[in-house]
Amino acid sequence: MHKYHYTKLSDLKEDGVFNFYGVLYDAAFPTLDKSSGQFVCALKLIGQDINCKTSGDLSGSIINVMIKSPKREILPHFHNIGEIVRIHRGRFVSIN
Repeated sequence: MHKYHYTKLSDLKEDGVFNFYGVLYDAAFPTLDKSSGQFVCALKLIGQDINCKTSGDLSGSIINVMIKSPKREILPHFHNIGEIVRIHRGRFVSIN
């Protein structure tokens, strides 16, 4: 059985491919990217170390995730804020 190594969202600093998971903070309905012809689902995830007692600016704790697919039906469906989202072999690109 394959075991995955997960990286904390707060440890994602350099570009690369990672396995990670987070809590769904926000999600948008899938849209069609006309330039690529693919459907895109945009998510915002926060780390598992953020909770209701965390105060202050959360912008440094949120990562944006884009999931792309040639078919809308293949994209994951999210029903509730707070769901756990697990990403395997996700490509992280830092925006500075």
